[in-house]
Amino acid sequence: SAAMEANVVNNAYGYTDSKGNFVDQSDRTGYGMSMTWNGLKTDPENGVVVNLNTAYLDANNEKDFTAGINALWKRFELGYIYAHNKIDEFSGVVCDNDCWIDDEGTYTIHASYQFANVMDMENFNIYLGTYYSILDSDGDKKHGDDTDDRYGARVRFKYFF
Repeated sequence: SAAMEANVVNNAYGYTDSKGNFVDQSDRTGYGMSMTWNGLKTDPENGVVVNLNTAYLDANNEKDFTAGINALWKRFELGYIYAHNKIDEFSGVVCDNDCWIDDEGTYTIHASYQFANVMDMENFNIYLGTYYSILDSDGDKKHGDDTDDRYGARVRFKYFF
């Protein structure tokens, strides 16, 4: 599937800068695409589901790109996400020369495991998940160090009505 979205209204949202002027951030256009290969249809027991997604945002003073892939086998899911944000102006700071906000890349690896039919309820699943993200600026001693890495875990309770 593919999609495109654009705002058709000016001054829909924005912010007031330090001089009291309203800065319109409504001029935004987004594009996205998602593709799925579902091996469960031919092999319900050992089939693999693979998803490929990408998105792009074109806005005033900002360009964002994201691409991701993940695979699901039995109850285990593993994925990778790449994100690149180019922001020309951030909180009133203009980034013309080698600004860390101007060229930010993030690499994320994530995993999840499903516990199905918890308490013998067919529609109730619990998912345990974890992720680790590396920022592009890490380790160059100029824009940050390894303390910028992000990591975490989650528990998701999901009931299908």
